[in-house]
Amino acid sequence: VGQSLDDVEKKIVSTLNKRYQGIANIDEIIVGLYRDHLYVTEDRRQLGGKLYRMQKSGIVESAKGKKGVYRLTDEYLSPVAQ
Repeated sequence: VGQSLDDVEKKIVSTLNKRYQGIANIDEIIVGLYRDHLYVTEDRRQLGGKLYRMQKSGIVESAKGKKGVYRLTDEYLSPVAQ
């Protein structure tokens, strides 16, 4: 893993790997963050912004042909989720 992640990014990566096999929409991510980490997002747009920045950093990417669906890049996808 090439760069250091902040706390929320680590939680998102963990939730995507553990709960959703690396791919989920924003609603599933919100629910997963709460269930896995008791993390409550203040605002859906804030999480969307975080996912956008994670996408620009190469941590997640948009699922092809699906709006609002994100998948972890291969670098961050755990071997169990693949």
